[in-house]
Amino acid sequence: MLDKMEAKLPAHEMERHARDDRKRAVGAGRKFDQSLAQRTVAVLSYLRLHVPQLVIALMFGQTQCDISRDLRRLLPLIIAVLPCPEVWEIMKDNQELKKLVTLPSEQLANGRVLVDATE
Repeated sequence: MLDKMEAKLPAHEMERHARDDRKRAVGAGRKFDQSLAQRTVAVLSYLRLHVPQLVIALMFGQTQCDISRDLRRLLPLIIAVLPCPEVWEIMKDNQELKKLVTLPSEQLANGRVLVDATE
């Protein structure tokens, strides 16, 4: 996952910075204190644990502002690199699943899957 993220990161950052109303040059601004891996794990931990951002920040030696920024910046990239089975795709216009969709075993890591029903 991190290899894919690192490969897509430059294009993702250029797209994020390519706004007409942007006042800073690309590459300007505060640099990251943590590695991409550390920031990604912090974001995924926040999403999984459902605790305040400050708790995650303390766990990873960051500030609450860092976690909030990384959620905005990294979450679209994480979504882009994670495999998303068809059954998890966002349904539009209250569309219903017409048939049961099953995942082939090659999409499961070692035949295991984590099912999380928490909203």
